[in-house]
Amino acid sequence: MKRNLLAISFMFLCASNAHAQTKLQARALLYSSSHTVLSSQVAGKIKKIRYKEGDAFNKGDLLFSMDCALEVANLNKARAEISAASKRLEHEKKLAEYGSGSALDLELAKDGLAKASAEKQMATTTLNMCDVKAPFAGKVVELKAQEFQSVAPGREVIEIIDTSDFEIQIIVPSNWLSWLKRGSKFTIAVEENGKSYTGKIEKIGS
Repeated sequence: MKRNLLAISFMFLCASNAHAQTKLQARALLYSSSHTVLSSQVAGKIKKIRYKEGDAFNKGDLLFSMDCALEVANLNKARAEISAASKRLEHEKKLAEYGSGSALDLELAKDGLAKASAEKQMATTTLNMCDVKAPFAGKVVELKAQEFQSVAPGREVIEIIDTSDFEIQIIVPSNWLSWLKRGSKFTIAVEENGKSYTGKIEKIGS
């Protein structure tokens, strides 16, 4: 879903037909091509929100982080279980070499190490979800939660837009369609900053 940013004046300069040198004015809307709302992927308390509404950020910047002390503890536990499972497996291998161990105990030791490794991977993945980074460069539109607020997984936290790539949507009189074509160039005058920019028609809707 794209988000409306502002209203602009649309000035079309046609130079290939009867409207040559004629300036036709209409109202238009400017949209960001990339717009998303980022949510918490884990349950817990929001530890830090690093940007406020209107702040700019770069791709890969940390937008907000969760207090994941429990997830850190789970990862440490998984690491300890891997260490213990590795030692048990080595012990069973030595017993097997001397013919004093059982094949079942060796297989169980191998399964124990595999299980501990899987639990470590799960704990690592969950911990990585505690830091939410920007998927693109842009600006913060709205904060939907606050620092120190406890949230559930899927709770919306921050709304962002890409400020490097924009599209313009305009509704024109039907008689313009007789000469308005894809590739036609136009000039837009943005009221908020008083500047003008050039663009071209990419597609014509129904």
